[in-house]
Amino acid sequence: MNEETKKMVLDFLHQDEDMLGVVSTISSDNKPESAFVYYSFDEDLNIYFMTRANSRKGQNILENKNVAYAIVSRNPPQTLQLDGEASFVDEKEMQKKLFKELVEFASKNYFASPIAQMQSSELVFIKITPHWMRFGDFEIRKHGDIFKQVV
Repeated sequence: MNEETKKMVLDFLHQDEDMLGVVSTISSDNKPESAFVYYSFDEDLNIYFMTRANSRKGQNILENKNVAYAIVSRNPPQTLQLDGEASFVDEKEMQKKLFKELVEFASKNYFASPIAQMQSSELVFIKITPHWMRFGDFEIRKHGDIFKQVV
């Protein structure tokens, strides 16, 4: 992976104030399902989110680990699209860290986190390891379109 492009993606992720993206999964009847989720990330460009075990996305991931994820910012106009493999985070310290980060992101917004409104069940933490990633920077006046495949 090109280090310059990786730095651009990390800068994009670090500047995202909302920390909200769309995860897409495949249902048991082979239909796409998408949902907004708060996310966290690491320096290896893995994406993390939490959900309830009985949510559609949680159940879908149990059956099919292939997912897609998308993030957009308006100012500057940038996008990050990826697909990869979802896995459950079982390590307790990592779960505590993610819970703290994700609740903090959700509480900064003006509406309750969707996870707080779901029927109660066990929380699960998901890690998306990207297999393919594309970063788009569409701030034309500044430096022209940049549309780079990252992974």
